[in-house]
Amino acid sequence: MTAARALLVGLSAVLALGVTGPCGSPTAPAASPPLPDPEISLTVNGTGAAQITRGAAVLVDVLATHPNWPAPGVVPIPLRGSPSWASLVRLEVTASDGSQVSWPVTLQPATPASLTLDGSAYGTVRAYVTPADSSLLAPGSYAVEAVLDASTAPGGAYQGVTRSTPLVVVVSDAMGQPTPAEDEASSMLDARYRLRVGDVATATSGLTALLSRVPDSVAALALLSDLDRSAGRTSDALLHINQAIKASRATDPPFEPGLSEPPNALLASWRDLVNAKLRAANGNQRPAISARITAKAPSTTQDVYEVDVTFTNTGSGPALDARATAIRGRVLQGIGSVALDSTLGPALPIDIGGLDPGASMTVRLYLRVDPGVVRYALTEDGATGSNYGTFGFSLTQATYK
Repeated sequence: MTAARALLVGLSAVLALGVTGPCGSPTAPAASPPLPDPEISLTVNGTGAAQITRGAAVLVDVLATHPNWPAPGVVPIPLRGSPSWASLVRLEVTASDGSQVSWPVTLQPATPASLTLDGSAYGTVRAYVTPADSSLLAPGSYAVEAVLDASTAPGGAYQGVTRSTPLVVVVSDAMGQPTPAEDEASSMLDARYRLRVGDVATATSGLTALLSRVPDSVAALALLSDLDRSAGRTSDALLHINQAIKASRATDPPFEPGLSEPPNALLASWRDLVNAKLRAANGNQRPAISARITAKAPSTTQDVYEVDVTFTNTGSGPALDARATAIRGRVLQGIGSVALDSTLGPALPIDIGGLDPGASMTVRLYLRVDPGVVRYALTEDGATGSNYGTFGFSLTQATYK
């Protein structure tokens, strides 16, 4: 071996071992960018500025979201704690004189136990102070903050500390005979607390007692409907939500488009319950639309093809008033474009009609296909009604010209 070759071999061995000379320095691995801080928000008794009555329950809710929520393509933030990520959350309470005080807050485990915040996922931690414990709170004004402290979290998870905006919470004794509105609010708070601790029976009896005093309590009727639905009593749930909608319309200003809002949450619950009842009556049978190209041929018009698309109901329930609302072509091979020509054939929306299970309907489409197109995909977007709601569909077929 020559001296030059021996020198090259020696240098290769040194480099392979990661040894550097006096003029070099080891290359450190690139550090991962720090994770962004989650956004933490806090409510006490459902509001951002609560009045707490000693001897009444206190409900605490902490919401954790991504700072860029809702948005796609964000850096995910894993939250890990034991036994759940809820253990990373604590409350800090500061009295008006600046001293730190401790409130007897019971934190409930979060489900799921681990959470990754992103552009769509968020998490809620629920906690409470029992009526017996709240009676021990000293009257006064407090600043309450939720703190998410993940400084001891495992590697790979968020390991920072972030805080909510402080809330001003006033603790006071009950004063005199409550007004009807105060009685309703107190009863609803107690019912929600009973549900939070799993005492459904007491919550239900409390709501029933409230409705005997305030028959048009929208909040009580809506919550009672939710309890009925959870217990599988769909008819009772529908009765109570109907009463809530009626009471809401009687007490709120009449709905005027652009000037006021209808009871959207109540109407959404009503629709869900009606659909649930219809599903049960129809054995949960629902339609499902499929489509395939059954024939195609050049038209007498240049660069236009006649394409027969057969729609079939492959579901277990009847499809009512099915229709295609959009027809889209996409070139898979070749150059050019594919588009529906509604001057030669049916215009959108295209009526498919009613289809019993297994029944089919063929629609002839006229497509303008550029000469350079070899293979393309055809997509039909649309919707079909059923005995208990509307179902959308998006169907695609690939074919050669």
